[in-house]
Amino acid sequence: MFKRNTPHENRIFAEKLYYKYENMIFKISLDILRDKHLAEDATQETACKIVKYCDKVKLFSSVEERNYIAAIARNTAINVYNKHNKLIYESYADSEEVPDASVSSNPDEYVITNESVDMIIAELKSLGEKYSDPLILSRVYKYSIKEISDILGVPERTINHRIKRGTEKLKAKLKKGDKNE
Repeated sequence: MFKRNTPHENRIFAEKLYYKYENMIFKISLDILRDKHLAEDATQETACKIVKYCDKVKLFSSVEERNYIAAIARNTAINVYNKHNKLIYESYADSEEVPDASVSSNPDEYVITNESVDMIIAELKSLGEKYSDPLILSRVYKYSIKEISDILGVPERTINHRIKRGTEKLKAKLKKGDKNE
């Protein structure tokens, strides 16, 4: 017969999960947010979500567990990023001077605007999971080729090829998009 877990058992399991993946959660959050304090906030929000969904996590294998926790961390960090940017935008909405995100203090630097990020994400999604998943895991989450191979269950050589080919396709799509403007 299936034994239900008590709230105390769930809390202990959730704490173990959090401490097991705390560094990974913080790293993902910091990669997305680029701010230590916001990353700490996102890490805490992720911990709350782990407690909420710990029953679901118990059914996963260790690789699925890690991927699920990483997805929660990523989505939470993106939500924190969006909330933070919305607050900044609203604070400038009433002022006469709105900072121009496309102009950098250093002309040699290229600043990515929200529109260009949206365009990159759209083009990345259009590549399909075959190319976008390895690219995201490699470039955004900084997983090694071996780790990506383990996560996706695909040989390392294939992962290398997909990252290279996906990068080429993404560059071509982005160049094509620049010519249309």
